Amino acid sequence: MKPLLVATSLSMGERLAPLDLSLSAGTLTAAIGPNGSGKTSLLRSLARIDRPGGAVSIMDEDLDSVPPARRPALLGFLPAAREMIWPIAVRDLVGLGLAQPDERRVADLLRELELDELADRPADRLSTGERARALLARALAPRPAVLLLDEPLSNLDPYWVVTILQLLRDAAEAGAAVLLSLHDLHLLDTFDRVLMLNAGQLVEDGPPKQILHGPSLADTFRVEASGPRWRLRRA
Repeated sequence: MKPLLVATSLSMGERLAPLDLSLSAGTLTAAIGPNGSGKTSLLRSLARIDRPGGAVSIMDEDLDSVPPARRPALLGFLPAAREMIWPIAVRDLVGLGLAQPDERRVADLLRELELDELADRPADRLSTGERARALLARALAPRPAVLLLDEPLSNLDPYWVVTILQLLRDAAEAGAAVLLSLHDLHLLDTFDRVLMLNAGQLVEDGPPKQILHGPSLADTFRVEASGPRWRLRRA
């Protein structure tokens, strides 16, 4: 099957070494690595933020050339930052993700993410977890072909971790390619594919079992599996 997203010679200065990458429809992919490994740089480069090198196409359309009105259908991006400094209502924040108004779509997402009772609250008055859900709803709203999410599970309780992973799986099963960064290695079995980064390099790309049980994980994270737990890597 032809991939939805194709990136060639993708790079971002010293933060991300040049790499080629493709993402296919129907897949849920995790990007992992230590702090400063290049996960955010990878996602921002794919989203064409901060003037990265290389080229990215989605559905054979060059992402640098598509008009703004077309971009939401191709790409949804959720940054790691969750700050809100303007008092826009939650329903209006979600609606900003759409090229054309769609009240039903907004209402459906508010209900799925249990934000319907907060729909008229200013987004800058939400808790961290509520804000994360509202921004995720905005990214999901246009049903983009590719979803790039930077640590969407941070600061969420277990119920919302499971719920959001299921929403992202649903998006993949509907035909999207989903890539998100995370730190919780215990969640990797949920994914189809794992990209492991270290020092700006893509050091491994494969299924979760290959990554979790391969030698590169201990070298990258300086920890190793010990039954159901993790321990510091032996010298």
